[in-house]
Amino acid sequence: MFLDYNMKKLILLVVSFVCFALPDDGSLAIVKLDALGISKKEARSLTERITSQMISCGKYTVLDRVNTDKILDEMKFQSSGCTDTKCAIEMGKILNAHYILVGSVSTFGNNFIMDCRIINVETSEAIKSASFTSRKNLDKLLQGTKNIVSQLCDIDIEEINNQSIENKKSNNLKKKALARSIYRTGGLYFGYNFFGEFKFDSGLGSGNDQYDNGGFTLGYEVGKLLSKNEFGISLDIGGFESSERSSSDSFLNSYWKRNFSKSRTYNFWTSLGYNIALGQLDKEDWVGKYSVGLGLEGDRFEIGCLINKSRSDAPESYFDVVRMFVNYNFPKFNYLDKKKKQQKKKQFQKKKNRRRNK
Repeated sequence: MFLDYNMKKLILLVVSFVCFALPDDGSLAIVKLDALGISKKEARSLTERITSQMISCGKYTVLDRVNTDKILDEMKFQSSGCTDTKCAIEMGKILNAHYILVGSVSTFGNNFIMDCRIINVETSEAIKSASFTSRKNLDKLLQGTKNIVSQLCDIDIEEINNQSIENKKSNNLKKKALARSIYRTGGLYFGYNFFGEFKFDSGLGSGNDQYDNGGFTLGYEVGKLLSKNEFGISLDIGGFESSERSSSDSFLNSYWKRNFSKSRTYNFWTSLGYNIALGQLDKEDWVGKYSVGLGLEGDRFEIGCLINKSRSDAPESYFDVVRMFVNYNFPKFNYLDKKKKQQKKKQFQKKKNRRRNK
């Protein structure tokens, strides 16, 4: 037997409130150092060293550089030379990062100078800066990355090595948790409502009952690259049917969905939206109100609970529908997957052309 309707509604609203109130971790995107006095290959090596040491310091959730580079490339964003605040903020917004680390390596006389800054993407404030100077010796410059990171993280250089092993496992888990939400871009889904219950109160009476048949739902969600937010619209096909109702009840629902990724295999979400009453509800002059839901989503399937609320002009009149559903999510468009396929296709074509030339 399912929980009492009011109890289910209370649990749903409380959990939704808690989830919406959860703060995000301070995600940090690290951009390749601008090479003003060294080669691009050497700048890339220095950037990788800073990235691994920033992960070790444990103050930020560092976004994977391989993926961020691919995304910037896909967006046709030129990161080279992007060291000023305005450009860094624009890049941070594309990557959906809370903070962004930019820097450069230049030469002055017989010295190498490495400068780095961490910028708050939302406030445009440079919250940390660091500088390191050495003789023109690449080995010393490579060792100087620890000095840079110690300034940015406010820790001693020795602590970077001590924290490396301790933080490696936790940061890997964080990256895995981010991996699923980073590339969400929405998609089409088809659902079945396996349980439905309605409760109403109007001038003509009140009551509640379970539906005999929940019907199906068709929906589409749109998400921005690197964002945990999605926006969707859904339509009940067939609607809910009951012997107590002369025809089916259905809704057209538009909503905002917030994803809380926990691993590569599943994603917890909550939603808040506005729905329009259709079918028998529309005939009885019930009008739409808000909707609230939560669920657990895998790569293709998800299960969840949704409350659709409607009202009428009569004083304190309402008609609420609570449903349990299972959805099948059609494969979502993935920019990175598309790029990989294009690259493989080009590589295959090159090999094919070489064979022909031979």
